[in-house]
Amino acid sequence: MAWEKAMANFQRLQGRYSIQIIHNGKMRVDTEIELKQNAHCKMQLARLRTGKDENLDAYNRDYSFSLTRKKDRAWVLAESALKIAKRKLRADQIDDSVKRSWAYSPVTIRVLHLAELVKQPNFKVVSVQAVAKDNLIEVAFDNKHSVKNEPFCSIQGGKLYLDPSRSWCLRSAVVKNEYANGADESRHILGFSDQSPNSCIPRRLVIESIGYDIPDGKTITEKRSVTRRIKVDFEVEEPVILPADEEFTLSAFGLPEPEGIERASSRWYLWFIAIAAVSLIVGFYLLRRSGRPSAATPASGS
Repeated sequence: MAWEKAMANFQRLQGRYSIQIIHNGKMRVDTEIELKQNAHCKMQLARLRTGKDENLDAYNRDYSFSLTRKKDRAWVLAESALKIAKRKLRADQIDDSVKRSWAYSPVTIRVLHLAELVKQPNFKVVSVQAVAKDNLIEVAFDNKHSVKNEPFCSIQGGKLYLDPSRSWCLRSAVVKNEYANGADESRHILGFSDQSPNSCIPRRLVIESIGYDIPDGKTITEKRSVTRRIKVDFEVEEPVILPADEEFTLSAFGLPEPEGIERASSRWYLWFIAIAAVSLIVGFYLLRRSGRPSAATPASGS
């Protein structure tokens, strides 16, 4: 499926993106996320742009770890997992967090993958039509269900505007949502990188929603209006060469490796020293030989 191909490409994305969430006119979130990954390792760093506090989750082939630090201070180890079962569990959690993050916006909506949305028990396509002006396909759908269903899904219906030239990624959407204490309608607009006409790399996502919520202990007649605006700016790319495994280790952040973990890369400098020493000895030997007069050549001054 095209969405699966796009998701596979997103596993090569590197870079960062900023998130701003304005709720009823007030800034509620102002965060920057840094993402780094390769085939066997992953790292996600969250940074509050106001206070500069940072939290990092990562895993490599051998272990997983979480770090935290205050503004301009050294990293502190918050958690580490060496045992295979725990390391795999933590790695799966980090993987799922990344795959449901804003970086995957072209194939997700409300943290739900599009492939998961269409498999919802109550999902039903109402109509499909081409939008000639933008070369998109409009898919109107219904997904009416109780908000008490597990796992929770807020999406009750709406319209998806998909781009066939970009692996059927989401370009925009209008979505009706319901929650235990409210509801809203959100409009999503997604811009893509201009690196190529078929690029699925996101550049900006804007979500604007209008709805209501019901305060605890109140009734529907006492509902409050809610407006929310989410803006995500991306600085991500899909490089040819992915980061090396060494960039996903504790030592990469100035901390000692766990006991029993020994990395060959950390001893490469010994080989360089040995090679340099041998080269100096050989060079000195050749220099001495080239300076000696041969038996067939008279000594100078004779």
